[in-house]
Amino acid sequence: ADRELLVERQHRKAFFGEFTLSPDANLGELAKAYGFSISPADAESTIGGYLRQRFYGRPVIGDSAAFGNVEFTVREIDDSQITAIGIRLHKL
Repeated sequence: ADRELLVERQHRKAFFGEFTLSPDANLGELAKAYGFSISPADAESTIGGYLRQRFYGRPVIGDSAAFGNVEFTVREIDDSQITAIGIRLHKL
């Protein structure tokens, strides 16, 4: 049972990323922190708002968007609202 739990955690980490963000994190600040480019209009958005818009207001767990080597994945949803976003950094 312990081994199964460890394997499950490793799979979740591989899929969603090592870290979890609030959907309220500002996309412009994330771009500065992680060194990716976004449009000035998107810089004012939250990452959660950006993902909701990108997926036509109906995001599901596992939906993702990549900016350069940074990938944001919807990790948790509660009543159709994004509550947690995973972040993965890919090697260039």
